[in-house]
Amino acid sequence: MSRPGIRIRVAGRPAHYDRAGAGPPVVLVPGLGLSTRFYEPLLAAFARAGLDLIVPDLPGFGRTSGSASGHSVPELADWLLRFADALELERPAWLGHSVGCQIALRLAATRPERAAALVLAAPTGAPVRLRLTRQLVSLPRAAVREPLDLILAVIRDYVRVLPSAYLGTWLRGGRDRPMEILPAIECPVLLCAGDRDPICGAMFLRQLAEGIPGARIAIIPGGGHGLPRDSSQRFTEEAAPFLRRAATVAAQLSAGAVEDAGRGG
Repeated sequence: MSRPGIRIRVAGRPAHYDRAGAGPPVVLVPGLGLSTRFYEPLLAAFARAGLDLIVPDLPGFGRTSGSASGHSVPELADWLLRFADALELERPAWLGHSVGCQIALRLAATRPERAAALVLAAPTGAPVRLRLTRQLVSLPRAAVREPLDLILAVIRDYVRVLPSAYLGTWLRGGRDRPMEILPAIECPVLLCAGDRDPICGAMFLRQLAEGIPGARIAIIPGGGHGLPRDSSQRFTEEAAPFLRRAATVAAQLSAGAVEDAGRGG
């Protein structure tokens, strides 16, 4: 079941999110400048797969207001924790897309008890020189590899974004160093990328997997950088079983902790 256009207050300010499905909760962290509307195909796919997908508009994008100068990765990670608190989500899974992966990683590293699992789709943040310049060069190649409906969906979101908020968040994201926090990740992690993505390469996925014990890699045939939308069904087929297993393990661990606390009392 889908419940679009929901409003809630986060840290005293109104925020917008969409939600679909029933089952283990998964909070999606959107890519830079993208709104809940971009992820409509994934909302439907996850609902069919028996998952409760929650997609907020991050501050400054979509229908959630934010700073005109943008936000840093730690600021957005903190906002997401407050968003989860507002929805009474104690330990959901987190699904990051593109720059949203850096935010999800930061959240899971700083507050590991709040993350049941991570799915990182087309992650950014590779430890290379001139990272932002390389992203700019790769964007035209990424665009020509994407279907027309995805390009139109991106344009639809971007025309509503204040340029200073987009640029400020992008520049701050470029200063973020996700590789440095990988040892702090404690939850199960699935790394996903499309085999047609010029921004997220196989080498970066391997580097992430080497830094996160037990992380698994899934390459989606035909997927581009807009993976959760351009290959929503194939992506769901990889991500959904992983997320259901992680939710089961998290519930068992939580039940065990409660039982141990009861014995201690």
